[in-house]
Amino acid sequence: MIDKAFILGNGPSRSTDIQWLNNLKGDTYGCNAIYRDFEPDFLVASDWEMMLEIINSTYSGNCHFTFYAECPMEVLEGIRHTPEYRSAIHIGKRDEATTFIYSGGTSMRFNESTRLWKEDWYVVWLDESFRHITWGLTPKFEHMSTGLCALQLSLESGYDEIDVIGFSGLKDRNYKNVYEGTKNYTFDPATPDKDRVPETYVPLDAGHWDGVYRNLVKQYPKTKVNLI
Repeated sequence: MIDKAFILGNGPSRSTDIQWLNNLKGDTYGCNAIYRDFEPDFLVASDWEMMLEIINSTYSGNCHFTFYAECPMEVLEGIRHTPEYRSAIHIGKRDEATTFIYSGGTSMRFNESTRLWKEDWYVVWLDESFRHITWGLTPKFEHMSTGLCALQLSLESGYDEIDVIGFSGLKDRNYKNVYEGTKNYTFDPATPDKDRVPETYVPLDAGHWDGVYRNLVKQYPKTKVNLI
């Protein structure tokens, strides 16, 4: 039997009817908001706002989040008197945590309600309720999308074959998303009013994705990768 995985992007080439996903014979790797409809074997997120959505949901499936590494409690001594820590939004139970995530000021985001940029700081206390999340997935290349991070994670696992599904932006430059218009899918930093127009939306790093995909696949010549 072939050791196989399926990487599930959220482009329009992936049907919104998810029932067929239950029939896939192999491990599934999903991206971002797919968790709202389907629990893949591994859920990958690389955007802080998307991570927060997942953290604040009841989702308890196996997750892999990029960049942020767990901090030991000893780190608190160096940050607990700073204005940023004092004003931070705290998530989780500090008394039950042995490590934590500190957003460190990288969570600059556009507030969709006020239409203004806001720098939020977060402390996520990693109590038992967050142990389904593995932090610190490090992308091999710059400009990697969440989907490419999911592909990297699967390639590192050594499958014989991987089907890449729903990567419409990579396959035919169609950057619409099946979750268009929902939370975390309304913002476009490239437009004057920051509103995302599905018909014209192009992610800032999209021009790099084709080259990153080819370089990533080249790193693992023993794995057959099919861009469906």
